[in-house]
Amino acid sequence: MIRKPDCKEDYDFIVSYWLNSYFANSAMANQVPAFIYKKEHSALINVAVNTKLCLLYCDPLDRDHILGFICGEGGGILHYIYVKKSMRDGRIGKQLFKSLYEISPLELTITHQGSIKVFKGKIHFNPYIFWQIKT
Repeated sequence: MIRKPDCKEDYDFIVSYWLNSYFANSAMANQVPAFIYKKEHSALINVAVNTKLCLLYCDPLDRDHILGFICGEGGGILHYIYVKKSMRDGRIGKQLFKSLYEISPLELTITHQGSIKVFKGKIHFNPYIFWQIKT
């Protein structure tokens, strides 16, 4: 089941998993001391979650059991996609991507480094789009 975040717990989940999974898996984020990264990046994530399009993928039998999320905006800009490790067979990520981009863009600009297996076109990495989000 795909839905928009609609309560504090949803937003807290997105911020927490985005912040921690990116820090654990990004060579760039690992260069920043943890206390600086968490303070500065969580402020940007909070703004993105509240101003950009974010969608949650939840267990169909329990809308509060979040299995993944995506955050992006028009023009083929993807800020972040996350799926719980035990669910990473591609189905959830594809459904989130198709829900965010009803018509698949020809090119995708990602603002966070990572593997985007749900998109087969040309991918550009541009973190500056994310860094320009106003806090």
